[in-house]
Amino acid sequence: MYNSSFKLHSVRRLAALVLALMLAAGVAMPVLADGSGSCGDGVSWSLSDGQLTISGKGAMTDFSEENMPPWFESAAEITSIKVGEGVTHIGAQAFYGFRNLSSVSLPSTVRVIGERAFKECTSLGHIKLPAGLSSIRASAFESCKALNSVHLPDGLRSIGDAAFYRCYALASISIPASVEHLGSVVFAYCSNLVQATIKCPLGRLPDWTFYGCKKLNAVVLPETVSSAGEYAFYECEQLEDIYYTGVSQKELSDNIQNGGNSAGFVSGEYNGAGSASENYFDESGSVNTNESTTIVETDNSLVLKEVTTETSYEVNGEKISVEELSQTESGEEVIIDTHSKTNVSIESSVNNSEGWDELAQEVDKTLVELKEEENKQVEITVFVPEAAVGGADLSKVIEKGVVVNISTPENVLWRLDGDYVSAKDVAKKDYNFSVTVTEAKVGKIDSDVVYKVKFAEDAAFPVTVGIRVGHAYQLATLYMKNGFSYDEMHTVIIDGNGMAWITLPEVQKKATYYIGVDVEGKTQQDAVIPASLYEKYGLTEETVATLTDSHGNYYEVGERTSAWGITAGEFALYIGIALGVIILIVSLAMFTLNKIRKDKEKYQVEKPKQEENYDDDDDDDDDLLDEDELRMQIMRELLEEAQNGGLKDD
Repeated sequence: MYNSSFKLHSVRRLAALVLALMLAAGVAMPVLADGSGSCGDGVSWSLSDGQLTISGKGAMTDFSEENMPPWFESAAEITSIKVGEGVTHIGAQAFYGFRNLSSVSLPSTVRVIGERAFKECTSLGHIKLPAGLSSIRASAFESCKALNSVHLPDGLRSIGDAAFYRCYALASISIPASVEHLGSVVFAYCSNLVQATIKCPLGRLPDWTFYGCKKLNAVVLPETVSSAGEYAFYECEQLEDIYYTGVSQKELSDNIQNGGNSAGFVSGEYNGAGSASENYFDESGSVNTNESTTIVETDNSLVLKEVTTETSYEVNGEKISVEELSQTESGEEVIIDTHSKTNVSIESSVNNSEGWDELAQEVDKTLVELKEEENKQVEITVFVPEAAVGGADLSKVIEKGVVVNISTPENVLWRLDGDYVSAKDVAKKDYNFSVTVTEAKVGKIDSDVVYKVKFAEDAAFPVTVGIRVGHAYQLATLYMKNGFSYDEMHTVIIDGNGMAWITLPEVQKKATYYIGVDVEGKTQQDAVIPASLYEKYGLTEETVATLTDSHGNYYEVGERTSAWGITAGEFALYIGIALGVIILIVSLAMFTLNKIRKDKEKYQVEKPKQEENYDDDDDDDDDLLDEDELRMQIMRELLEEAQNGGLKDD
């Protein structure tokens, strides 16, 4: 009885101790704490699977460092926010530091965005501000490094200090005539800002407005401006034209501290276009990179084009620097190869059919410019105001060699490859690109979480759709319901923004699709790696192949550096961690067993002495009591030793 009982309890105690130590060492699995509650009078919140929903009527609470929002502990897991109709005020610091947030939906009822509400939401690339918005308060979007497109609505009255400070990706901004207050440092260090239009009747451009906007090429100022604040245009190195019709050009010119720019005043009307460029070498001097940015904004659309060309050189098959190339003497045995690769990214917000025409013109112009380029990639992302898109409009930008991404207001991304989809394919009808995603319970899919996916419209062409499921780096397996069975289609790795990129030969409105997360038996060896994770998994474009089946369904697949689909460095790191944990557990087990053996010997010696003082009838009860006390004593000693600097040799 002593041996079996003692060993069972010892194993349990040992397991509990190992678990406690692993938790103390930080070896724990992340847990997404779903929940709900109140966040203002008449306003409530709920969190489920990475989506935070704010609903009700009235203003959200203004939060602070002393009073953080109730969902703050789950900030790392939140990838999308949906604010319902009726909410009028986005609370101060409500979403501060949500680094994985990439989708925000605001209702028409929102009037105020509070201080630091979206500060440091570094994955937020696009947000549609409601038409009735009247105030953007201080630092509301500060350090939103990925934010590249913002349309400030007519009717906006106030923009606070540093509202868009350090929004590095922001390329164009237009401040409407309705603005009565513009704070200082609003666009400072927006290093990719190419053009800015200020329509509101300012008398003085605030301090540091465009400080450090190194790509700023053109600025439009109202004629009411008579002076510029301190360092308003400082270090705007590429600023060429200031469109200004005011009467005090000389006074304003003398007042501008240019910090290296060569800006001149232009009295003509601004055509909405601007450009900037940059040329540099890598550290080895062997790869020359040229980056150029052009932007055209009209009432119909905003079109931003970024062209990146990388050029490298080889002599007799070996990479060399440009400096070494200049010193190479030509000869019959010298073979010089030039390798060039051009990537073009076009991002556009379109407001109407004329906006699609303007985008199509830019695409056609780009393809003509790249006609002689052998190694090129052209990708378009179109932000549409509504999920409904006309097929005739969409067909205008479908071209061979062009990938078109349609980004809907609900942040679903539809990816159409012009090599597999023709303009004729999409021109046949209009489309509603809405997708409904809800949790479901499906007994035939062995997964902890299953999502039901329904499409609003048919699409009779191959497409890849990015659907947010909020489980970054886990596996998503797509199924299509067929009668009473579920046909498995393919498995993908969910990207860092919680997006599962599913590929379909066609979309069927009547069909029901399901996505299972981490389905039993699925491994990364079975999964497609999305392009956004190539770097994480040690892949490059050169190691990626495109496969097409008989239905036109295509998958991007890449080579992997280990059986688990991880890089060699990650593999070595994980093996090292695993060995460390094993060594820790084995050491603890050996120490504990040794401790138990010694205490057992001590117990066996002392037991006869104890038996002399008790009756035989009480022996069994006393043995059990002594065993419990002994086990408690062992655990106390273990904890004391751990607290006093770790385990010591006996």
